[in-house]
Amino acid sequence: MRNIAEKQRRDKLNGFINELSALVPTVAQAPRKLDKTSILRLAASYLRFYQ
Repeated sequence: MRNIAEKQRRDKLNGFINELSALVPTVAQAPRKLDKTSILRLAASYLRFYQ
């Protein structure tokens, strides 16, 4: 049971990170696939810039 719940949690988190990467132009236009940390870092920078 715990493994299934953990997989669902990971899948949901990955889905949100993928959605975020599609919404942020600097991430979406990256020449290569970025890791999760890079996606979150670039998204935070983008939001700070446009705040």
